[in-house]
Amino acid sequence: MDKDKRLLEKVNYQLEEFVKKITQNLSKPKKKFIHQMLFGIQASRDIKLSEIARSLNEDIKLIKTANRLSRNLQDETMYPEINKQLINECKVKIDDNTVLALDLTDISKPYAKKMAFLSSVWDGMNKKLTHGYWVLEVVGANVYKDYIFPLYSELYSQSADDFESENKKILSAIDTVNNRLNGKGVWVMDRGGDRRTLIRKLTSKCLKFIIRIGFKRSLILYAVSCGEDNRVALAKEIVSNLDCSCRY
Repeated sequence: MDKDKRLLEKVNYQLEEFVKKITQNLSKPKKKFIHQMLFGIQASRDIKLSEIARSLNEDIKLIKTANRLSRNLQDETMYPEINKQLINECKVKIDDNTVLALDLTDISKPYAKKMAFLSSVWDGMNKKLTHGYWVLEVVGANVYKDYIFPLYSELYSQSADDFESENKKILSAIDTVNNRLNGKGVWVMDRGGDRRTLIRKLTSKCLKFIIRIGFKRSLILYAVSCGEDNRVALAKEIVSNLDCSCRY
């Protein structure tokens, strides 16, 4: 029993230190909320709000705890700040060869009817369209060491009132991460990343990247002058099978 108690205290201490780092510029109520959510997910081994609320074991009605957590989750202002602090915390681990994997995944909600801004997403597991939300993530990975670390995460829906385009979401993520890494790392994207808009962005900032190309695409490589120090970079441009051939 004492061993379990010591382990719980150690985990809680480590969690508190982590929360302090990623919530530096948030208010005390928001810091407490983030700590409770992370603790609740670990304690309940679940992401359902009712189970997280139950694991907190507060001396109030369970519905009151769940409502408070739900209300705080709707505050969108804290997520950009958490992303920035995550990058600041992890940037010491990133060098010129660190993989920066950018990926779009989804949260499927096939049975949901009344959730706000439900949109069509591709359920990769079941190979079909369903209802849900998109998740844009950037994860860092060192190919020579056995660890990965989160850098950026954003949940969004193309049905939301303020949604403009998927490209703008991706470009914003690249800017947010790169502004704190100063060009370090190698950006890696799967098919779907082979868009001129994205490649122009990466090459204009002299960023290294690896992108999987769709089988109906072609690839042109050529050297361009890059930056004030006149470094030479390979600019990659995807050219469609039509007959368009762009130059920067």
